[in-house]
Amino acid sequence: MRDLPDAEALLGFVKAAEKAGTPADSILAAVNAGLPDEEKLGAVDKLVDYSDMSILRDTISRVAKEKGWFKTLGRGETLGDFVFGSTFTRMTGTDFRNKLKAMEEWVLAR
Repeated sequence: MRDLPDAEALLGFVKAAEKAGTPADSILAAVNAGLPDEEKLGAVDKLVDYSDMSILRDTISRVAKEKGWFKTLGRGETLGDFVFGSTFTRMTGTDFRNKLKAMEEWVLAR
């Protein structure tokens, strides 16, 4: 989660949860429950304007895990489509990308 390159990618992650079947109002309520009262989001799309991305990333990461947004095979595939379809190429230099590239090289060498 910390390796998502920007606010747009973070929004994409949340939209992937919605596409996987988590209702938008549930996502918004769960994220807002973890944010300070004075910084609640009015809508999911407003997260790109949030003042402190580290707090927002941590909150969304924790909520996604607690709520099991991607804990089924189908939902995991939706997350994979998001990560590898639109975000992975923008994650240059991140720990996540480096580990996956190393794994890819290992697999291809076999």
